[in-house]
Amino acid sequence: VEELWADPHERGDDDAGASMRSIYMRQMPILQALDTPDSTTTLAHRLGISPASVSAHLTALAALGLVDRNRVSRRVYYSRTPRGDRLLSLFREPVALT
Repeated sequence: VEELWADPHERGDDDAGASMRSIYMRQMPILQALDTPDSTTTLAHRLGISPASVSAHLTALAALGLVDRNRVSRRVYYSRTPRGDRLLSLFREPVALT
């Protein structure tokens, strides 16, 4: 998460908010849906998006350390990491402005 808030010049990113917007708009619903471990297919069905899209977003979330993969037989189950839980808590808790 710290990488998302880093200075765009340090990251080599022209739009520092692009990554955060992508996570919030596309990947946050997937992260929220992982209250219990689930497979790509089940998540896709529940969220009404294609399995390929869910898979791509889960790969991005895994690269950020927000989800873990666990293979059980032929299925891969995804679950939120403690880091993913902390990110979600930022969006669930009101922010006090001083």
